[in-house]
Amino acid sequence: MSIEKARLLSLIEFAQQAARMNSKAVARVEQHGLFKLYEHELLDLPGIKLNLASIEGEDELWMSIGRLQETRPPEIKEAVLLPWGDIVNNPSVEPKLRAAITGQALIEVGSYRSFGKETIVPSKRKKTAINPQQLIALEEYEEADAVRMAFKAYTSGPWKVWADEEKRRRKTIRIYGQIFTLQQQLQEGVVESPVEIAWGVGMGIWTTQSTSVSYPLVSRLCELALNPLTAAIEVRPRDLEPRLETNWYASIDNPGLSALEKSGKDFFSKATQTFSPFDRGTFAPLLQAAATHLDPNGVYWPQQVPDEDRSLPKSDANLRVTDTWILFARPRTNSMYLQDLDTFKMKVDAVETKDDFPGAVAAVINDPSDTNEDLIVPSYRGLSAVYG
Repeated sequence: MSIEKARLLSLIEFAQQAARMNSKAVARVEQHGLFKLYEHELLDLPGIKLNLASIEGEDELWMSIGRLQETRPPEIKEAVLLPWGDIVNNPSVEPKLRAAITGQALIEVGSYRSFGKETIVPSKRKKTAINPQQLIALEEYEEADAVRMAFKAYTSGPWKVWADEEKRRRKTIRIYGQIFTLQQQLQEGVVESPVEIAWGVGMGIWTTQSTSVSYPLVSRLCELALNPLTAAIEVRPRDLEPRLETNWYASIDNPGLSALEKSGKDFFSKATQTFSPFDRGTFAPLLQAAATHLDPNGVYWPQQVPDEDRSLPKSDANLRVTDTWILFARPRTNSMYLQDLDTFKMKVDAVETKDDFPGAVAAVINDPSDTNEDLIVPSYRGLSAVYG
């Protein structure tokens, strides 16, 4: 390696170290205090689609969140239960039976008649007269057993089916609302400090040096957009390279960080496929290397649990690296600057001779001339004017 090339690489590495020192090391995603959404939180949620096949000519679409509406509980169809059922529009609050109702409630469902009114049902049987103002306790009601049977059939049947689905639906609605608010704030520039959206892969879970760590090891910046036709929130990756998230490990001088960064550089430079959180081949080898280099007792978690288990492991004294992903917001970092330095460093590595450097770069890394050369300048011909 030439002296000039080594000098330039040293300058780049110094700039990288300075940039990392100026950025705050965060051990947990929660420390950002902004939006976060883990993979396991989306399981079986309606209206959320992942890794959509992109239409020809369009960018990748990693997530689409539909704009859903709340639905109401199913109606009670049994007349004997109708006045007794106490149901709220909340799938987390189970229905209950009213302890007492008025006679008017029974009259309105056709079970009784009011005093002074003769009513004949289709079977020619007269309805029992009741005082509309009378308060009737369920314990004293003559058809209490029929009410309880109808109530049990309703809650264990139609209501439970609705509640199970509506809980998932309303979770999607909450997620949509959070991301919609974030998208509007980013679009209108009303956030207090610049914010960026990142899609992280490979959660590093660890308790070390009295610090609880829970942060993705690889990330790629994303952008949010509102579909003008469907009002769905769409998440797409930005046209930027993925990067290792190693600031916290650098802040504690982790001895394996240098080897991991070298592995990351080699992995991304030789990659034949675009990074995707839905394609393990684009990140799994690097995450395995992270578990090895960052902790001698580190574990690559997918080798310990079934593929369908997307939950996060508990933190302990050994580093555990998952292959799960997280979508989260954070204050804008100097990650793009670091990525530019990484790209610049790769291009410098590819230079074979010092003569291949552009003139501006060569002027920085080459030794200054030790001789004074005569500067030849063209003769100056001034302008003249005649007055008078």
